[in-house]
Amino acid sequence: MKKILFKMILLLVLLSCIISCRDTIEDNQETGWVVYYDSALASIYMIKSDGTDKTELSPVYPALGAPALYNTYARRAEYVVYAANTSIAMTDLSSISNSTLTTVSALNTVRVSPDQQKIGYGDNGDINVLFLSGGTNNFGTMSGIYDFDWSRDSKKVACTMYNSETLTTDLYLINVDGSGSEVLVQEANSTSPGYPKWSPKGDRMLFLHDLDGDAVISYYSIKLDGTDLISYSSSGMDPSNGCWSPDAKRIAFMDENTNYIYVVDADGSEAPKLIFSDYLASSVTWSTYGEWLLIDAYNGTDYDVFCVDPETGDYFTAVGGSGDQRYSIWLVD
Repeated sequence: MKKILFKMILLLVLLSCIISCRDTIEDNQETGWVVYYDSALASIYMIKSDGTDKTELSPVYPALGAPALYNTYARRAEYVVYAANTSIAMTDLSSISNSTLTTVSALNTVRVSPDQQKIGYGDNGDINVLFLSGGTNNFGTMSGIYDFDWSRDSKKVACTMYNSETLTTDLYLINVDGSGSEVLVQEANSTSPGYPKWSPKGDRMLFLHDLDGDAVISYYSIKLDGTDLISYSSSGMDPSNGCWSPDAKRIAFMDENTNYIYVVDADGSEAPKLIFSDYLASSVTWSTYGEWLLIDAYNGTDYDVFCVDPETGDYFTAVGGSGDQRYSIWLVD
């Protein structure tokens, strides 16, 4: 009888530990704010990733059309900057107040600096920096490749520009004041390096290129001194939307041939792993601590926002409903 009682007590203790561990995992699971555009309501909203506390941030000005949203990269972001057609607007998250920052002739890429003091944007083939303290600076032509990225200290940008001396289009690192430009990756095999993404640690650059000469565009990363080139083989794919995990150990990207999402180890030791293929993805970003991939995807009727486990591929719908829910970004709770 004592042995049976002891076994029952032991079993109860084990069950209690399992339940406790499960509760701990759930309690520690990363949560945050998802900011997205609701096409049915023509407005930008902020909602917790568990589906609670939905807050309207900004009705989109009718003349602007649907916005493209860009995270401020701050752990506790102070504002959301979005671009639509020819205007850049900002919502202050502390007061939920909105303002138009600037209007340009041919707006494309918008990137907020990690220090939240500068907004870089492409206007008609040029890179411009808007200082939130006042003033702007123009410092380069992107030669048709409309993407660039900030250094982690917000003092430099990486961008693709045309070199009139070599007649090539190369990947440059440039100081914010326009001085001190240096070539990081050169044009090769009749293709130009593009769509750079600075690693969170600030020591490597992710970019698209055909350095292997096989007529296949792939992602590569390289140290800022031009050494230690790593290729992330993507034969048969058309990769895009590449982004570093917060710890710089993994890279997520989309294959535009299939609209599937893949994750690859940043050291290049393994082939890209298929993570999300149930719906047609249009974008992918990481959550602040890397526990989730935030993916906009077409479900057959409209677009929803999904939180996807980058290890297992398990997912849940973070934002759904009638109409398109997309252009999502992640802000820490």
